[in-house]
Amino acid sequence: MINGVQCIIIYRQDEEDYMRTLQRVFLLAFFYVGAFTLLVEGRYEALAEKSSPSQSSEPVSRGSVELGHTILSFASVPDTVVVGETVTVIANLSLSCGGGTAAPLVNRLILFFPTEADCGVDIGQIAPDSSWTDSLGNAEGRLVFSSVGLFGVRIKFRGEDKPDPCPAIGNNACNPQDPNSNTRCVSLSSSNDCRIMAVREESIPIYIQAHSPVNLVVTDPEGDSIGVSFNTISGATYTVYNDSIFIAEALLGNYGIKAVLDTSDLSGDTSYAIEARIDGTADQTLASSAPLPEEDEAHYYVITSDPSMPQCLSKPGDANGNGTLNLVDIISIVNYIFNHSGCKPGPDCWLWGLNCRGDWNGNGSITSADVVGGVNYIFGKPGGPWNPVATQACCLPLF
Repeated sequence: MINGVQCIIIYRQDEEDYMRTLQRVFLLAFFYVGAFTLLVEGRYEALAEKSSPSQSSEPVSRGSVELGHTILSFASVPDTVVVGETVTVIANLSLSCGGGTAAPLVNRLILFFPTEADCGVDIGQIAPDSSWTDSLGNAEGRLVFSSVGLFGVRIKFRGEDKPDPCPAIGNNACNPQDPNSNTRCVSLSSSNDCRIMAVREESIPIYIQAHSPVNLVVTDPEGDSIGVSFNTISGATYTVYNDSIFIAEALLGNYGIKAVLDTSDLSGDTSYAIEARIDGTADQTLASSAPLPEEDEAHYYVITSDPSMPQCLSKPGDANGNGTLNLVDIISIVNYIFNHSGCKPGPDCWLWGLNCRGDWNGNGSITSADVVGGVNYIFGKPGGPWNPVATQACCLPLF
């Protein structure tokens, strides 16, 4: 036990030690999962003991004033836009009527404005656009972004005082003609919402090609994908004869690439290569002389559509190259350390030919310390930070 962290000690690289190390990895995993479950259950029970606010959405009394709870949300907003283009954002405003129902609020002013970098506090900002809600409670705003990066797009309703005197048709969209003036006329609460939007340069094309008997499946940042026999990525094409994929307008973010064996290939090749070209830059080699995957396995790679980082080929710590960090990556690192059988050529094949994937702590070597750091990170062990360190080509952002 070192600083409260249970260490995995590797004495010699033989099968017995290998199995013992794997057992310790799983024991640590089960320990962390059990502790986390108890913590969550304890917090849940503690929260359950507290009095929770009423879930009723009927207007509530605030002294002599009835308050109606408004709901403002995005009806339509793009995740990615091109710098300099006009972006259309549609907001919807409604009044909660209780029981999970709501009524649209008509002819209310909605403000639209950007927040630099994130969805932080918007105090003091002046909205560059505003519009009134229609019969469905929808309002349409237009924004223009002059620089690239991440922006928060905020929508806001400032609220409304209770009409005095209360007219025959009140402002309570749920009960506008109720005979009780304190029901048909209410104060409307203010509300707002915010979404993150990526602003990028004009079209960023991506070209990916495999050399030799593998087929490719590419998945974009929104989860759409393209393969030999399917395609849900707009503007993307797959050329079968040379296993190449062209995406005319890439989204900002990471693209996952999966290589699987082409069982119809009769070339007799025993290895393959993959190259990617982003926005006209030089080809980036993702795999070179890599051993072919078996029929029931896949090899994973990641590239980014950010032209400023074409050299980044993987997330740090993503040992198996599938774009996520989990216990499977730790097992791959253990397999690498012990040169375990199961793939060729060993041991590099356990890190898919990119050894910086397994260098969790970024010190230039792959040892049991990387295994410990990885397990601590995945299960949120106190005493960190345990996050993987970006080195060499393993520099894609974690999130």
